Parts: sequence; C-alpha cells; structure tokens
Amino acid sequence: MLKRMVIKAAAKQRIAAAGLVIIFITLFFLVAANAADFVLNARIGLDADKLNDLRRDPAAFYGYIEEKLSGIKNPLAVSVIIIVYTFFVNVLSVGYSSVCLMASRGKKVGFSNLFDAFPRFFKATLIKLIQGLLTGLGFLLFLIPGVILACAFSMTDYVFYDRPDLSVFGVLRESARMTRGKKLEIFAFFLSFIGWYFLDRITVISKIWTKPYFTVSLALFYDHECLENGENTVL
Repeated sequence: MLKRMVIKAAAKQRIAAAGLVIIFITLFFLVAANAADFVLNARIGLDADKLNDLRRDPAAFYGYIEEKLSGIKNPLAVSVIIIVYTFFVNVLSVGYSSVCLMASRGKKVGFSNLFDAFPRFFKATLIKLIQGLLTGLGFLLFLIPGVILACAFSMTDYVFYDRPDLSVFGVLRESARMTRGKKLEIFAFFLSFIGWYFLDRITVISKIWTKPYFTVSLALFYDHECLENGENTVL
C-alpha cells in the first residue's frame, strides 16, 4: 500500500509540473476518442450502455452492431468507418500513454507527442489488436484469466515507447515478463482507482483529471519495475 501511495503522490506532482498542457491534451484525446462514437451512435441508433454490457461477448457485441447496420443504407461504408476509427483511436491511445510516460519522467510534453505512435501505425495497431483479442478471450473463458491477462499487458504501451527495437510479440512478451509475479500488486493498483472510475460514470468531466492521474501513475509504476530489474529508463 505504501508503494501505491508514494507512486500516486508522485503522479500528482508530475502532472502539476507538466502544467495545463497535459490537461488540454487529455481533453483533446477524450473528445477525439468519443466524437465518432457520438456521431455513429446517433446515426445508427446504437445504445452505448448496451454496447458496454456486451463488450465481454464479442459474438453478441458484433451481432448487435450488425443488426443495427442492416437497417441503414451503405452498411459496408459505415463498417469501414468504424474499423478505421477504432484503429485510429487505438494508436492515439498509445500516443497518449507516451505523453503520460514523458510527463512522469519530468519531460516537457506537447500536443505533437499525442501522435508519437503514428510513424509506427501498423505495429501499434497489431499490438493493440492482439492485446485486445487475448484479453477478450481471457474474459470469455472466465473473469480471472481476463484480469490476469489485462495485468500482464498493462505495460505494453510504455514498452512500445521505450523499446522500438522489439517486434509486436516482443513488446507483449516484455510486458508479460515485467509483470511476472506482480499481477496481484497491479490488480490492487487498478482497484485503488475504483472510486475515480465510479465518479467518471457520474460526472464525465472528471475524466480530464482521472485519465492523466491513472496513466501517469501507471507509468511511474512501470519505471519503478524497470529500476528494480536494473534496466535503463530516463527518470
């Protein structure tokens, strides 16, 4: 618990040091990540709450989307837009993690850093696709395998940023290696933010603080693990 408290206190300091720019970057990211959702949901008539409920069942999730698409013109075009948008947001989320990693290390961050992953677009897309697929399958099997895999791949974005030399599976394996024997600790770390998660469900505006707070904290956890393993990181 002491380690979590120290990390979270340090995260607040690093966010304060980064200034309002990280808040504006977060706001931009949240708008970009959700804007297409609002448009598509309004156009197709998707129920966001129902989609969230179905995310753990891919067959039901995509069956529901297919049902809604069948009632509109040019469903193929809309499907392509959804796929492209999903890839774009996934890569953008890797860029956001790099912003928070830089902030956690006391580096200056700017809006351009949000797009750091785009020069390696296909690699980032494959990593997020495989990560999501494996984690989703874990949750399909049972809750515990899903949680274990989510914890195992929790460092993926930061490894992607620090180790451009690694392959797609190399990044995933490195995240799994770093978290070996630490999954219960990581799960407890996730749970320590549960109050913020519920607040986000009530007041969406709180995400502007919660998102960088969690991501910078996780980045500090990542660097702590690197130091424990005797690896080089820029702190």
